[in-house]
Amino acid sequence: MGAVVFASTAITPRYVGVAIATYAYASLADLLDGFVARALKRQSEGGAAFDIGGDKYLLIVSALYAAAVGANITACCLLIVRSVFIPALRTVSVDGVRLIPPSRRIGAVETLPIRVATAYMLLAGPIGAPINWALANTLYWLAAATSCASVAYSVTADWPRIVRAFRPSTNVPISR
Repeated sequence: MGAVVFASTAITPRYVGVAIATYAYASLADLLDGFVARALKRQSEGGAAFDIGGDKYLLIVSALYAAAVGANITACCLLIVRSVFIPALRTVSVDGVRLIPPSRRIGAVETLPIRVATAYMLLAGPIGAPINWALANTLYWLAAATSCASVAYSVTADWPRIVRAFRPSTNVPISR
């Protein structure tokens, strides 16, 4: 929900306050929701799916916002591609085990620089500070490099199962 409002307000100077508040809310909710669910032992597969979807949508919208205001387009694109590609692979199971299991540690290392850079870019205008693009782009490249490294590691580690998952099967009906 927060990502949708952020996407709707972020590039409109008139609504920068709403964008900042919404981004802060969405980031805080992302940080706390999984922690609270685990602490209260109220986890569900559906809740986890919505959490991942919301997290990825906020990351994609953040990268689009960053690209729109001047961040490095290549770093932003790498983050967006990873945010679509990996969750899609995680929906595939081989031998009852999902491909490329998620890692909270890698997710945190990847997400933190994006959130900091996006918050920095959002806040610079209202406080009258120029954006230090070297800093913002370094944070985005750090997130992109972490993403690429985690994808390379995960795909390499799970390659035999990934190949099996995409091998054509003769006993699966093809719908027309």
